Amino acid sequence: KRLLFEEIDYLNEMKNCQRFGENFKSPRFSHIRVPLVYPELTTDKIITMEYCPGVKITDKEKLIEIGVDPAEIATKSAESFLEQLCRH
Repeated sequence: KRLLFEEIDYLNEMKNCQRFGENFKSPRFSHIRVPLVYPELTTDKIITMEYCPGVKITDKEKLIEIGVDPAEIATKSAESFLEQLCRH
């Protein structure tokens, strides 16, 4: 129950988003785009973030259409997941 309340506290989520950005700012993870959070427009009930358009990782046709190799994205996704899980 406590974890649920922490997850719906958007001030806490803002800090988590900022921490995630710090954890993945190395050139090795330059493919990861973390949206900016606007602290002056964020409260415990609402979070205001930069809009970052993108393509779903499951939309293989669209990835190929925009020149992205789905196998490379899969590899990078696995690496970044393991980085988050094992180091942060």
